Amino acid sequence: MVSFGHEDCGQGLAPVQCVEHRDTFRKTYGGVVVYIDNACIERHGQRWSHLVADSLNELHNFAALLALPRRWFHAAAKYPHYDITAPVRLQALLVGAQPGTRRQVIACAKALRAEANATQDRARQQFGLFD
Repeated sequence: MVSFGHEDCGQGLAPVQCVEHRDTFRKTYGGVVVYIDNACIERHGQRWSHLVADSLNELHNFAALLALPRRWFHAAAKYPHYDITAPVRLQALLVGAQPGTRRQVIACAKALRAEANATQDRARQQFGLFD
C-alpha cells in the first residue's frame, strides 16, 4: 500500500492539502471510484456520511489519503464502509470521490461485503481456523 500520510511530506499538511500526495494518489489510483452518500446523519455533534469504493484495497488507500482513523471503518457492519464527517466529505470530493446515488453506494457496499466474506473464508481455509 502506498502511504500518503502527512507525516511523510514533512510539510505538516493534511494529505489532501499536500499537492504532491494528492497528485501521486491520482496517478497511482487513477481508475479508482470512491462514492460518498449524502446521508448526513447527526451523531456526536457532527454530520456523518458513508464512504465506499469498488474494493476494500481502493477504499483503504483512499481513506489513507484522507488520514482517516481506521476506527472509522466498519468492517462488521451489514455493508463495510468508512464513516466520515461533513468536513472530510468535502475533502474527499476535492480529491476525487464521487457523490453516489443510493443505488451506487449500496452496489459498492454489497461488493465490499462479498469481498470481505471471501477474504475471511480464505483465511479460515489457509489457517484451518474454526475447524
